[in-house]
Amino acid sequence: MRTTVTSLSEPPEGVSQQIVAADESLRKSFSGLPVEDILPEVERSLAEIGVEVPDTQVRDYAQHISDRADYEFVLP
Repeated sequence: MRTTVTSLSEPPEGVSQQIVAADESLRKSFSGLPVEDILPEVERSLAEIGVEVPDTQVRDYAQHISDRADYEFVLP
């Protein structure tokens, strides 16, 4: 299970690497847990990085963490 990051525009320097690092941490701590338990941590992690994505994408990402599934994180 891994997350790849793609972007529709040029992301700020280092954001992709920060997302991948946060993903590794989130997956170690929260894989297999209910989505509702994962959502606050995903939101906090993205806020710390300064990434804003639609709520539906945040929930979808949390679901992939719960399911231990690969995910393509698309930055706006």
